[in-house]
Amino acid sequence: MLRSSKWINPYIILCNKGLKNLYPFTSDQISAAEREQLRSCMDSYQEIYCELGSGSGGHLIERARRSPHALFVGFELRFKRVYRSAEKALHAGASNALFLRTDAHSISELLPADSLSGVYVNFPDPWDKKRWNKHRLLTAEFLECIAALVKTDGFFAYKTDHRKYFDEISQHLRASGSFQLEAETHAFHSSEFADDNVPSEFENLFQSKYLPICYLRAVKIGGIIGKTVL
Repeated sequence: MLRSSKWINPYIILCNKGLKNLYPFTSDQISAAEREQLRSCMDSYQEIYCELGSGSGGHLIERARRSPHALFVGFELRFKRVYRSAEKALHAGASNALFLRTDAHSISELLPADSLSGVYVNFPDPWDKKRWNKHRLLTAEFLECIAALVKTDGFFAYKTDHRKYFDEISQHLRASGSFQLEAETHAFHSSEFADDNVPSEFENLFQSKYLPICYLRAVKIGGIIGKTVL
């Protein structure tokens, strides 16, 4: 009897073949050459924005289309999603959208301090069982990592349908000496903050089910001011 061959994800092969706006980072270690290539591209732009967990790319590509002067960088771990996103960006003519096939936690390894004008996190997996909390993307420690990468007056924007996770992140930001909350709501689409909204695919799904969307935007504060309670 013939032994069945091991299945190989075809998108790994496609990512390795490459697209000009895709950094596949298919190995566990990111090389110095890959890091330098990315930073060389970043040097062409005065404003750089990141989306951590860019999913199918809709949000990032639309942001890039609206602001052609800025660079938008998406971090996405899944091969199919990141490859399809890079394809869509090329077809849309959004040459200022780049996609990195890597874990969002590698952001501090890839990007220099004080280099970002803003960071978006849209609908991360809440890992809502207590034993799964260790898998969450957003923690107090990771928010401080983001703060080190964002310029003074740059922002961190967060959307989720999971209110408990949202409130925990809000509390972390309130206790931080790095950020100041300038927008916060548990009913985003009926709030004043939705005027310039660019929905993600998950956002459209949750809105179609009439689920409330939580949103916050926090601005990085300059200097060391100690703990701030808003």
